[in-house]
Amino acid sequence: NGRIYDDAPHQSADATEAYLTLGDESVAAWDTATETGAIHDVVIRVYSPVRGFLSPKQIAGSVCEAICAADLSLSRGRVVTQEFTGAATRREEQGALRRIDLTFRFVIEDV
Repeated sequence: NGRIYDDAPHQSADATEAYLTLGDESVAAWDTATETGAIHDVVIRVYSPVRGFLSPKQIAGSVCEAICAADLSLSRGRVVTQEFTGAATRREEQGALRRIDLTFRFVIEDV
């Protein structure tokens, strides 16, 4: 629904809705005897101002399903694997926000 940001938005009138942000990424070399590439561990954060974790967990589940089922294409390289590798929950801003960090691993072959 367009509520995906590179950085968390400032407080606004619609601060009652959940949103996603692109989190940290780490990259490591992935080479075989015949191929070169990289492993990308990417964090996507789910934020929700709703008390409790049920709503953000449902959103997180939908995000996982969408990413793991996506047929990703790149302008350079090929996605060899994409998988969900873990999640962590947190309370932020004195309990006003719920946050779930979803970590995904993408192995990208340089072709």
